[in-house]
Amino acid sequence: MKTIQVRISDDSVASDAIQTLESQMQDSMRKTPEYQMIFGEVINCINEFTEKAKKLARTGTTIKIAKTFSFPEVDILITLEYPRQNGFIDRLKLAFKKS
Repeated sequence: MKTIQVRISDDSVASDAIQTLESQMQDSMRKTPEYQMIFGEVINCINEFTEKAKKLARTGTTIKIAKTFSFPEVDILITLEYPRQNGFIDRLKLAFKKS
């Protein structure tokens, strides 16, 4: 089963995350009854995580939460992570930016 990941941090915009998620979903899946029932909850989760990330950035709290929504053809994993963990490429970018 395919997994689509949506990562939310303090610099995330909910509408952009939703649009990116929708672009990764197949048209056949959008026509299923499960999609009609569950996708509203997925959107609510993205909006909620985006707001929480912005609040956490103001208070300086560290957190990582993940929610999974399962459809017949795909799992959607939404992760709220603050501060965002930098991967190898991100660390390289920061190193070159500081130089």
